[in-house]
Amino acid sequence: MKRILIVEDDPSITQLLQMTFKHSGFESLNAPELKSAKAILKTECLDFAVIDIGLKDGLGYELVESMTKLNIPFIFFNGARSFNRKAIWY
Repeated sequence: MKRILIVEDDPSITQLLQMTFKHSGFESLNAPELKSAKAILKTECLDFAVIDIGLKDGLGYELVESMTKLNIPFIFFNGARSFNRKAIWY
């Protein structure tokens, strides 16, 4: 079974993503902040990640280096109605 990391601090969005991925046959691991996402990346084998840009303890962009080194594909998203930071492309 493919494993997906969901990095999202809003429990309702996390639950929606979990249900969607489970329905499609994926197992999901959840991290509500950068600190727990980094810990998961050190210990778990993952196939993909979905990362919120705006987290309570920083920006999801901070995970780019780890994801790239581990060769894990990822996508960023932002559920905020407004986001006043410049977009960063990798």
